[in-house]
Amino acid sequence: MIKSIELQNWKTHLNSRFDFSKGTNVLVGAMGSGKTSVMDAICFALFGTFPALQQRRIVLPEILMARPNQAEQATVKLVFDYDGKEFGVERIIKEKGSSEARLFIDGKFVAGPKPGDVNAAVERGIEISYNLFSRAVYSEQNQIDYFLRLSPGQRKERFDELLELDKYETVRGNAVSALNRLRGMAEDRRKLLRELEKDGMGKELKELGKKAGEKEKLLVELKNAMERKRKGFELLKKQVKGLEEKEKRFNELNEVVTKNQYLAEKLEKEVKEGEGQLKGLTAEAVEKDIEEKQGRLKGIEKEIAEIEKSEKELIEKASAAKQEIRGNELKIIEIGKQTKEVEAAGANCPVCKSPLDENKKGKIAAENKQSIEALQVKNKRLSVKIAEMDKERIEMEKEAEERKRKRVKVEEELIELNKLLELSKKIGEQRKQLAQLKKGMEKARKEIAELGFDEAKAKKARETLVRQEAEIEANKKEQLNVGEILKNIEGEIEKAEKRLEQIKQFKESVKAIEENSEKLQLFVNGLRETQAQLRESLIETINEAMDSIWQKIYPYADYSSAKMAVEKGNYELAVRDSSGKWVRVEGILSGGERSAAAICIRIAFSLVLTRNLSWIILDEPTHNLDTAAVSSLSRMMRENLPELIEQIFVITHDKEMEKAASGSLYLLKRNKAIDEPTAIAPIALEG
Repeated sequence: MIKSIELQNWKTHLNSRFDFSKGTNVLVGAMGSGKTSVMDAICFALFGTFPALQQRRIVLPEILMARPNQAEQATVKLVFDYDGKEFGVERIIKEKGSSEARLFIDGKFVAGPKPGDVNAAVERGIEISYNLFSRAVYSEQNQIDYFLRLSPGQRKERFDELLELDKYETVRGNAVSALNRLRGMAEDRRKLLRELEKDGMGKELKELGKKAGEKEKLLVELKNAMERKRKGFELLKKQVKGLEEKEKRFNELNEVVTKNQYLAEKLEKEVKEGEGQLKGLTAEAVEKDIEEKQGRLKGIEKEIAEIEKSEKELIEKASAAKQEIRGNELKIIEIGKQTKEVEAAGANCPVCKSPLDENKKGKIAAENKQSIEALQVKNKRLSVKIAEMDKERIEMEKEAEERKRKRVKVEEELIELNKLLELSKKIGEQRKQLAQLKKGMEKARKEIAELGFDEAKAKKARETLVRQEAEIEANKKEQLNVGEILKNIEGEIEKAEKRLEQIKQFKESVKAIEENSEKLQLFVNGLRETQAQLRESLIETINEAMDSIWQKIYPYADYSSAKMAVEKGNYELAVRDSSGKWVRVEGILSGGERSAAAICIRIAFSLVLTRNLSWIILDEPTHNLDTAAVSSLSRMMRENLPELIEQIFVITHDKEMEKAASGSLYLLKRNKAIDEPTAIAPIALEG
């Protein structure tokens, strides 16, 4: 039994709480008052979704209250009893970030905060899936006649899903497919067996054995010949290696001589060119000249710094004088403004409110004029002084530029002197390198003479080594060819032996497949019979419930009962007319009669398929019902249906349906013109 649900920022519900009890609980209100959203919230709390969300008619962020203000998150809290335990589900939907969910059973935390974990735990706990809940328990608005609007074929498919008979059909189909595969496999193996038995396997094995013996003998002869060649090859290989080491050293020494000779000639040329650039100057003379130039450079830089310092001080003084002039100008403006205010004033001073006559006004005007003239004289003196300072600053800039030109000239002279000093040092290093190169050439020439390398003898030894290596490689390839042929022959022998074994195994496997096919055929037949019996039993149970319910919700005598029949594999809904004849609902009944039939089948499914849960939710069940039918339905839901189902929820705008309430009755109101949140009011039940 659902005890309560709390909604915060859920659609139009700012902060709503509903307490429910056993029997029929009714929510009454005008369109848009927030009735359906309460049932959506119950479904969402249980399974993390509801029909409109599941079918993507809305998206999750649209659940959040949008008016009058956009909410950042919504909360749903549901408390219900099942199987002697109290379940508490709390779900939080966030505008940004991941949603959260938590499940408590008897006050103990069970699952969360991942919504998927809570969904699975709730389904295990109440032993019902969302699909069954949305079809058998929750009749969404304008979906009360969902099953009637389906074609007979679609209706069979949906009913079999609800009754879980489709699982038997799936298993039976898989079993038939497996049976066909087994039969096909058996026939394929029989054909292969006939082909294998045609071959004479004994004669083939004897010929293959003879070929293998011949190739094994040839392979031994090739290996012996190769061993003899390899011994002579290894001896010659050592001789060639010694010659190659001498050749390597010979080439290295020749390279040293050639390289050193080239470098020596290059250095001699560079030394000669460098001495021409120095023009007889020594490193000591160049260093002395550099020292003198550096002293001159420091003196020039000191003079530039002093000029720039004086120039900076002059600029600061001129800036201060300009600032003072701007201050005086502001004072002149302020005094002029004050004079105009006094002239325009009445009998009292606009500032201090004291009496103000014409003499006093004249005196103030004269004083202000004197102050303005004094400030203007002062500004003229300051302007003259600024002009003098600007002239002095220009002279300083010219003097500084002259010093900078001298500094550039001295710096250029220093660069040239440093280049000459570097050149002098470089020539000294080059003379040392030249001496070392000549010494290295003499040493290399002496070692070449002592080495005694014979280039022709080394060439002949290498040619002989290459020829012997080619002969060994040819022998090796022939061995590989013979070995590959032998391997292929052995593979053919193995295949022939395997085919003999296959013939034996195939005979046994064909027999086993035939036996299994017979067993699987019995299983398929049993599944078909079980499925038919189970469908017949469930339909019979549902029809018994529909017969009892119909008499309580349909107030007229023209149709006395309703049932669901299986006709040519399809499900047809029929009613019994006054003559006792069963007629199909499609094309016969009026809109109101169809609604009564739809409610009947909804309640029957809930009773049969979710008996342990014992809930049913009907959203606007009076659609297309006339006044008598509504009154009958209201009475049935109050007096009869609670005897069959523990808890019923009715969403309606029909005032007559208030009489259906035997549990809780709530009136929902909302002023949509001003985007007002839903307001709820419990209504006391009559009697």
